[in-house]
Amino acid sequence: MRRWLRYVGVPPGSDLFDDVVKVGVELMTNSVCHAQCSRDVLISLTIEGYVLTIEAEDGDPRPLCTDDVPAWHGLGRMSAVARAHSGDLRAVVDAEAGAKTVRVRLCVPGFL
Repeated sequence: MRRWLRYVGVPPGSDLFDDVVKVGVELMTNSVCHAQCSRDVLISLTIEGYVLTIEAEDGDPRPLCTDDVPAWHGLGRMSAVARAHSGDLRAVVDAEAGAKTVRVRLCVPGFL
């Protein structure tokens, strides 16, 4: 993740760099700790225009409640990071595939 961020031009030590790493680690940790149906986790980072997206897909189709999450909670922290970068956090369940994707999008016009 760090290597990819450097490759796309996000300066190491910048708030954006640190925030993306924190979100990626939190997404992976949440998937490993809470996905009851699978321990397989796919983490992806993409850039489209000025939007950097970090996703974690796991094999647990249970819905994720992102409403009224306390700020100290992992989801709350990730939501706060997303909002600080004019972004958002969403969870998408694909019941047919038996999977869930948690997606954090950050607006990053000053770095790319």
